[in-house]
Amino acid sequence: MGNCLGGELSEEKKAFLKDREIQKQIKRAEEIESRKVKLLLLGAGESGKSTIFKQMKINYGKPLETDELRGVIPHIKKNIYDNFLTVLKYASDEVGVDLGAIVGSDRIDGILEALTTAPDRPDTQTELTPELGQDIATLWASEEIKAVWRMRGKKYQALDSLEHFLVDIERIAEPDYFPTTEDYLLNRVRSTGMTNTKLIIKNVEFDIMDVGGQRSERRKWIQCFDNVTAIIFVAAISEYDQTLFEDSETDRIAEAITLFKRVLNYKIFKEHPIILFLNKNDLFEKKLFSVPLRVDGVRNEDFEGPFAEDAGDDPAKREAALIAAQDYMKQKFLSVAAEEKRQVYDHMTTATDSSNVKRIFDACVDIVLTEAIAHHFYK
Repeated sequence: MGNCLGGELSEEKKAFLKDREIQKQIKRAEEIESRKVKLLLLGAGESGKSTIFKQMKINYGKPLETDELRGVIPHIKKNIYDNFLTVLKYASDEVGVDLGAIVGSDRIDGILEALTTAPDRPDTQTELTPELGQDIATLWASEEIKAVWRMRGKKYQALDSLEHFLVDIERIAEPDYFPTTEDYLLNRVRSTGMTNTKLIIKNVEFDIMDVGGQRSERRKWIQCFDNVTAIIFVAAISEYDQTLFEDSETDRIAEAITLFKRVLNYKIFKEHPIILFLNKNDLFEKKLFSVPLRVDGVRNEDFEGPFAEDAGDDPAKREAALIAAQDYMKQKFLSVAAEEKRQVYDHMTTATDSSNVKRIFDACVDIVLTEAIAHHFYK
């Protein structure tokens, strides 16, 4: 009788109540989790997906902090040393360019030595002196070095972003150099493993994940597949004449298409929205008028034009050539989606253009939420 009026509960009752409370907490956690959108960024290495990931953080998250910007300085300078040294060595050893004739025979050995050893020194952050910056600028201004630069991707490998830093090398070589947002975006640190960030976009929590795209990293992708709401696949269309960093025999576009098809065929993604970012559109437009999209016996022999190399300075012809080339590259991917009977939402993107990425991603958010609700991936 006393127990019924408020005496101590039995151990069995206590266990029951505790279990019920745990179940309630689990249910609440599941409900909260179901209100999140888990977005996975996939693509081959060098596609620019990590830059898009950075743009999302900048556009929808907290402003970049001073320490975060300052922290990329050693990486920027190391990328300059490593990649420009590769360009110069190829120019000298393989093309026969006389580097001393460009910058002075009494200076070239010292320049090459500085580029070779600087990345390994503890004071890397201050090693890029104004004097060295001027020498690099002189070399970069040479038409011979520019010609060698255009050979990258097939003959040798160098980061596309190097051009941005070389154009502004004298600013970067100043003792008080501080990176701009564009410097931060174009700084290349190869993605390994998985990086994620949580952002509130249109009052919805997004968990966005960037996964390394090199072949050695792809086996880790499956670890990120659980509870995914949508996929953004990033492909760099500017790489139509380039081969992989990790395999100089494999065409980058062919690799991206193979990888795209694999993503479309993952059973776990069969009902999920797939968004295709055809990226590096700015570099594509620039390259198109100096590096032919179609080369018989080499690449894209089914491209029927109009051809950029025939456009001259006529604005209308140049625009028509660009549109035709963009559509051709787009259809390479969309034809794969059609074969797999998958709907894909495609966009031309420039990962370094904040307004471009924000405008496109705002549209993608609506697509993701609409599709996710329809397929019960989001409640």
